[in-house]
Amino acid sequence: MSQPRGPPRIDFFELPGAGLGTFDFVLFLGVLYHLRHPLLALEIVCGLTAAVAIVESFITDGDSWQNHLEDIPTMEFYETDELGGQLDNWVGPTLGCLLAMCRAAGFARVELLHTEPQRATLACYRKWEPPLPKATVPTPELIAVMNNRNYGINFSTRKEEYISCWFRCSRANLEREELRLEVGEFGVPALYIRAEGGGVWLANFRFPPGLTSGWQPVRLRLADSGFSNSVRIAVDMPVEADELVVEGVCDGLTWTPGEVEVRERGFVSCWVKGLGENCDRSNVRLYLGGARLRVEYIGEPGVNGFRQINGLLPGDIAKGEAVFRVEFGGIGSEPLRVEVK
Repeated sequence: MSQPRGPPRIDFFELPGAGLGTFDFVLFLGVLYHLRHPLLALEIVCGLTAAVAIVESFITDGDSWQNHLEDIPTMEFYETDELGGQLDNWVGPTLGCLLAMCRAAGFARVELLHTEPQRATLACYRKWEPPLPKATVPTPELIAVMNNRNYGINFSTRKEEYISCWFRCSRANLEREELRLEVGEFGVPALYIRAEGGGVWLANFRFPPGLTSGWQPVRLRLADSGFSNSVRIAVDMPVEADELVVEGVCDGLTWTPGEVEVRERGFVSCWVKGLGENCDRSNVRLYLGGARLRVEYIGEPGVNGFRQINGLLPGDIAKGEAVFRVEFGGIGSEPLRVEVK
């Protein structure tokens, strides 16, 4: 009689492609320092976690971490058998390094549960603590959310992506530790914050692991405020179109149809139908003659389905008659003749 077979065994780094989904609770106990790529491993754990992961690992400063927790985190690397005479021991982080790597991996907040002379246990949460029952400061207003790399609204779970957020806040002083960003259902800690003037702030965040494809809402609050309005981003959505129709091309300042004027900062304006809902400044391309124009603005579709698009006109573009066209998702529009003056 054949013996029943157990579940298949796979390598740890094969987990993202195994189609396992997410789990409310993940236990990652005594594994980290046995892996060649510890930060990548924690990102995988984060992507598998819906609520909280318990991370337990060897650390190098279990009996002295209080003396240097604020220092720059460090980690020892063991090329062969320097740790315990075992070839599969690769790294030895300090406690501060372990905490920092868990945050860098995508967990919203990390809590120290226990330490021993050579070990530490952490609770790593995907979500922020619940908001205060009664907010003590006004709710921030989320103005815009963009991909930090290309200023679009599309993000890929297969790339290292960063989120830039512009928001309005009544506070004169603000620290990044006070921000509580949510993408979908997951919290994301801030990496950088800067006052832009007029009550507007810019903050940058890592794109969190574990998001599903489609439209995902982004919202922001402070530690002592309610949540802002939501702004959508597109995650792993295809860029595709069936047909592009351009209705009119004109100078973006004089609105003269069929011609554009070269000046210190000139613009081309056009109206396009057929763009995908996830069109943005990165995946829509404007061409005038042999020059690709930088897309500065894409409007919402009007009642007839056309979007206004503005492109920056290069100051050194050749004057005379030129062909204008739009591309999106591998599809190009019919060329239009434009006079460049």
